[in-house]
Amino acid sequence: MKYLVALVCGLLLTAVAVVVVAGLLLLAAAPTVGDTPPLTPADLAAVRSLLQQALLKNQENGNLKQLTVRSREIEQAMNYLLDARLNGNARITINQGVVTVGISVPVPANPFGSWFNTEVELVKTGDSQLHVLHLQLGKFPIPASLANRLMLRMHEELLEQEPQYARVMSAITGFSIGTDQLTVSYRWQRELLDQIAARGRTLMLDPEHQARLHAFALQLSQLTTDPALPEKISVTALLAPMFSFARQRGGSAVEENRAALQLLAMYALDVEPERLLGVIPGLGKLQHHDLRLSGRHDFALHLLISAGLEVSSDEAMANEIGTLKEQLDTKGGGTGFSFTDLAVDHAGARLGELAVSSEVNAKRVQLLLADGNLQESLFAPSLQELPEFLSEAEFARRYTAVDAPAYNAMVAGIENRIRQLPLYLGTQQ
Repeated sequence: MKYLVALVCGLLLTAVAVVVVAGLLLLAAAPTVGDTPPLTPADLAAVRSLLQQALLKNQENGNLKQLTVRSREIEQAMNYLLDARLNGNARITINQGVVTVGISVPVPANPFGSWFNTEVELVKTGDSQLHVLHLQLGKFPIPASLANRLMLRMHEELLEQEPQYARVMSAITGFSIGTDQLTVSYRWQRELLDQIAARGRTLMLDPEHQARLHAFALQLSQLTTDPALPEKISVTALLAPMFSFARQRGGSAVEENRAALQLLAMYALDVEPERLLGVIPGLGKLQHHDLRLSGRHDFALHLLISAGLEVSSDEAMANEIGTLKEQLDTKGGGTGFSFTDLAVDHAGARLGELAVSSEVNAKRVQLLLADGNLQESLFAPSLQELPEFLSEAEFARRYTAVDAPAYNAMVAGIENRIRQLPLYLGTQQ
């Protein structure tokens, strides 16, 4: 009996030792891949261009296509997924035919470390397969021969168990790794690309939030197809019933508000919900109306798009996109720099910020915006005496540049107007 007890104790001690060693080798106190910079408007334009390359319309199935992506674009996609699912970070470099991927993911509290870090180097072999040059899990290097056997086994398991993966692999006819870019050749299949897009939505959107967005899309469709709704309407004609719907649904006021503003931003951008959310049972085509704020269509779009950006990212990004848009307007063909547009951009960002900042503030926003007699003055500042349509030369003469004292004084005045609006007075920070 004592030998049995000794054996059990020995096994337990061995197991503890293995756990301790594994924890020390695999976990670290800090990430090897730090936070990545936020997406810029130029990044968003690059992503749109990439999607246009991959999802060309009116193509016949079987057509041979090529898609070239830069390391930055792959990195952005990975970081989007990691941030949404694991709150981790990724770094991608492509140099002289070698792809290096580094990933850092936080782990639950434990005595060994707060982060799991990994790095892998991949290269194309003569038989057009990916080969692992180097794999490191935490501080523990995995022999390349073992890493390649594991990758091959994973590939075979996916081919057998994931039909969509098998179809993707069969559609790819070749690839090449250059410097800072990866080029993939594939046979265009509309059905397959639709399936990949649907899978991407599942990965990037929490299923609960996707269901919430579906509900708001149906509500927006019902509102906009009402024959009693005039062609020209104030943004209040949609804000009030959408926030009333958010309030009636209950649940997290923050998440309900987020969904409402995201759908309204899609509507302002003239994007059909199913394009981003997939098939929504019972959803008909939305009727697009001439939205107005302070009597102008462009102001309504600025407000709703900035609010939608804010609840999907952060205020700095929403304001930066608004500023960039105004700077571009000073170039040839634009309408010029308008502090009126900038004021509405900032008001939209502030509306989005408040609507999702806390449950208390979110419920207050619902209560005030759900008013059937909602007035624009509740959430939109006065635009009187704000300069607009300034040419590049006129803007430089009067304000020198963005962030110059004269410009900052104008922005400070705009922010003060927004702070004095009834929606924001007395809110909790």
